[in-house]
Amino acid sequence: MQFIPKRLARDAITALPIEIRHALYVADLPRHHRDPFDRILISQSIKEDIPIMTADTQFELYEANIILAG
Repeated sequence: MQFIPKRLARDAITALPIEIRHALYVADLPRHHRDPFDRILISQSIKEDIPIMTADTQFELYEANIILAG
């Protein structure tokens, strides 16, 4: 139960909470990607102006700063 909190603390990572503005922005995103969780991640990336790392090439269809993995 403590695995994730311990890793976050060890690596000095702060979790990014899902805010209402992130959820609302999902409705404005083009429907390139149908996975709701991925759409929230894309929304957070855009609204917070932070890059997102993924191996999913569909993310490149959005105006987010994408770092392709793999």
